Amino acid sequence: MFKLPISSASVALEEERRSHPEPQSYMAAVGATYLPDEITIRILARLPVKTLMTCKSVCKVWYNLINQPALVDMHLHQSTVDSKNNKEQESFLAINTDTTLRKHVVNLLTQETHSEFIYLNIPYEKYACITLIGCCNGLLCVRARKSSDPAADFYFINPAIRESKAICSTMKAADSKGCFGVGYDSVNKDYKLVRVTGFINNEGKNCSKAEVWTLYGNSWRGADNTVEGEVRESSCKAVVNGAFHWQAVRVNRQENSKTFLIVSFDISNEVFGEMMSPDFGYAPSTRSLSACKGSLAMFVSYMDANLDSCYDIWLMKEYGVAESWTNQFTIKPFTIMKPLGFGNSGELLVALKDGAIGLYDPCTGKTKPFSIQAGPIAPYMLNYVESLVTVMRQNGFRGRFELGAA
Repeated sequence: MFKLPISSASVALEEERRSHPEPQSYMAAVGATYLPDEITIRILARLPVKTLMTCKSVCKVWYNLINQPALVDMHLHQSTVDSKNNKEQESFLAINTDTTLRKHVVNLLTQETHSEFIYLNIPYEKYACITLIGCCNGLLCVRARKSSDPAADFYFINPAIRESKAICSTMKAADSKGCFGVGYDSVNKDYKLVRVTGFINNEGKNCSKAEVWTLYGNSWRGADNTVEGEVRESSCKAVVNGAFHWQAVRVNRQENSKTFLIVSFDISNEVFGEMMSPDFGYAPSTRSLSACKGSLAMFVSYMDANLDSCYDIWLMKEYGVAESWTNQFTIKPFTIMKPLGFGNSGELLVALKDGAIGLYDPCTGKTKPFSIQAGPIAPYMLNYVESLVTVMRQNGFRGRFELGAA
């Protein structure tokens, strides 16, 4: 059973009650006695975020209770479990731009419907182009830039509780490019944005280095080590075993050869690592990394003997062991254009040839389309679990949102 330090929340709440007793009318409404805090927390942890935001207005005790880290952690855990076990509750998130209203939009999607959208207070006049970098524990990170200027700023956003925090980037225009990843540092209890860029070392070899920005530290700094190889993916969709993973290429100029490998970056220790790609036995056309239920996955496209385009889905059964790569199944995309990533329930998010997006069940071979067209948002769709995680622990500002329904 999932356990959290509830006692600390209970002590804080009891002190709050003694120092700020509730009015008699409230006491009469809730009864002469309270439920134990452990029970109250477990009940609240099963409620949607929208309901909890309303509950915070009931009284100061509930306000403080819902802000307790114990409840935030338990609610996130429950939301993640529900998303994995109940396909109807599984959600995906995408960023789009409403050019008519000149606003940037977060699309929250479920299997049943394009359920709702949220307009972001990221000024369209200043930032005409925004890109979804990553999503972690209900927080998403976007890169915003002017159409005529490659320099970019970044935003951390929790759309469920309507919070945003701007990262005032000090990067030059050329530095705003790179390969990015967003993840949670479980050791230091902080969220990190990592940017990996390439450089040529003193020996003339292509290498990669990393810079790290922490949400609650609110600053950029360089990581100490580097890795040989040039990272080739713009964003990280494969966060496994506490590390980011990107595809990379190592060039041997003397032998005029290339080696394809996977570069990892440990989120807590901030150390690079590397591992080998699968031994395909054929020449792939494209390849991309993903994550499936805690395992590293790779989508590999190729042409079969009949010149049909196919996708093999590979899984690394034992993390870090190259020999454990296994070809799980093959998709011959008569209706599927390409795979985009795995859902929390293990189904495959796919772009369809008719312009829609859907979920492909590898057990049945059937695809269930969403009720909207994919358009240009499809490559940037990510798994999403709503949470109470705040972006406002330290300096920053609270952005305003408008909630709408499609």
